[in-house]
Amino acid sequence: MSKPKKLKTDDDEASAAILKYLIAQNRPYSPLDVFTNLLQKYGKTQVGKVLTQLAEDKQITAKTFGKSVIYFPNQDASDTPSPEETREMDIKIAGLRDELAILKSEVSSKEKGCFYQLCLAELSMMTAYALFQTALSALTNSKTTPDLVEALETLAQENEKLESRLTGLRNGTRKLTIADKQKADAELEVFRKHWRLRKKMFKDAWSTITENMPVKKAKEALEEMGIENDEDVGVSFERDPLEGLMTL
Repeated sequence: MSKPKKLKTDDDEASAAILKYLIAQNRPYSPLDVFTNLLQKYGKTQVGKVLTQLAEDKQITAKTFGKSVIYFPNQDASDTPSPEETREMDIKIAGLRDELAILKSEVSSKEKGCFYQLCLAELSMMTAYALFQTALSALTNSKTTPDLVEALETLAQENEKLESRLTGLRNGTRKLTIADKQKADAELEVFRKHWRLRKKMFKDAWSTITENMPVKKAKEALEEMGIENDEDVGVSFERDPLEGLMTL
């Protein structure tokens, strides 16, 4: 067996750098790959010569494929885990996967909880703003004391007339005329139009706020804020309140 050739001083530097690079990367390279990856710091011929010498010195391994030769660091058998070590690593990996799944579940639950609280806060702000606007409007449009006294007297007179009519209707002593019913229908349609519009506005706003909220949670949110819909109070939008009354 021939003695290893002794490299020159500049080759020693290249040899150390190339060997360090191959060990760090731990993968096969051709001489051209090494030359390119080291940013052409060493000449192409020098790189080929150093790789050949390192292989002859058994510091790296060379494999020939046709006309091409690739070089890679020696693979230490001690780096290969034993079956027991492999099983232990598999157990650790499985445990880490379980922990990751639990953490993902906790994060998802917290995100949903935060979203629900945010929706409630937003809805509460909207409700508070609506109440504020109502109060502000009432204060802005409030009448003076004399105006209120006059309005109260007028309302009392109208109420007395309506009570008299209602008593007659209940006792059957007076029946609605067609004109009365048509007038009531016209007034009712105006109020129903506003009813329908406000009902739709609330439904659209509530659907937007609770689109990612479970149905049960959305219903609980309504109850917490004291909001009741038509069904909760037994009111039917489609039913005619004058239905069944006789006409002359």
